[in-house]
Amino acid sequence: MLRHLSFDIKQRSYTEEASRLARPDEKIFQEIQKEILKKHPNIANSLRSVMRTKNTLLVRATSPAAASALFTASSIILEVAERAGIGSVRFTV
Repeated sequence: MLRHLSFDIKQRSYTEEASRLARPDEKIFQEIQKEILKKHPNIANSLRSVMRTKNTLLVRATSPAAASALFTASSIILEVAERAGIGSVRFTV
């Protein structure tokens, strides 16, 4: 049984596996963008997308500089994530 599972996992590509685990969440994306726009209007366009797993939010920025700017607004993003029942947030480009 384990041998078959390991073979199945090896046959799938990493992105296929990741897309099975994480899904885009447009509702949280819009909520984060709205909150950032209120307090930091100059970095609102730095947000590319938001992916959600069971307990992690993956925030994708448009560039490395944008990721740094979004990190300054991390308290806002964490607040929105906690309202959605998500415990941790990761930033990526």
